Amino acid sequence: MKIKSIYPELLYDGAKLIITFAKGENRAVGKLYESIGGIDPGKDYDISIKPRKKKRSLRANAYYQELSHAVAEEKGIPHAEYHNRALAEIGIADLIDGKVFWAFLPDTDWWLHTVLGEAHFCPTEDCEEVNGVSYRWFYKVKGSKRYNTKEMSVLIDYVIQDAKEMGIETLTPNELAEMKQKWGCG
Repeated sequence: MKIKSIYPELLYDGAKLIITFAKGENRAVGKLYESIGGIDPGKDYDISIKPRKKKRSLRANAYYQELSHAVAEEKGIPHAEYHNRALAEIGIADLIDGKVFWAFLPDTDWWLHTVLGEAHFCPTEDCEEVNGVSYRWFYKVKGSKRYNTKEMSVLIDYVIQDAKEMGIETLTPNELAEMKQKWGCG
């Protein structure tokens, strides 16, 4: 699909933008076309335009991975457990259609042992006993792979604080400020 033409059309009750599509090789427009199941000429479509958020840099991810592995090793726990604790502590809800996903599950430490890349959860203080079994409410948190620069900055600050408390060497405040400035969040 290719965009063939774009032109504004002024209406009595406002304005609309008309976009005409033509088949072609543009992958981004092709994905849009596939996601809505094809274009029906008899239907109107809503398209939202919003500013793109800058994604975290690979350098930020590498620094987080290096430092969080060192902290996990020093604590004597698996990296997945430390990572899940950090994500829960940061607590950025992973919204699904604009809503928080809640789970009511047995009150165990299962959420600490999910493998990186799978769903991540944060336990709440809300527990209930059902048929002699203790259950807790959990909410789904966003995985760091989907963090933007600001969210990644918060996660890195969290692991830096842990590292400093354990005597693990971190970037200097100036080096960290320079790296954050390059990300566009400092």
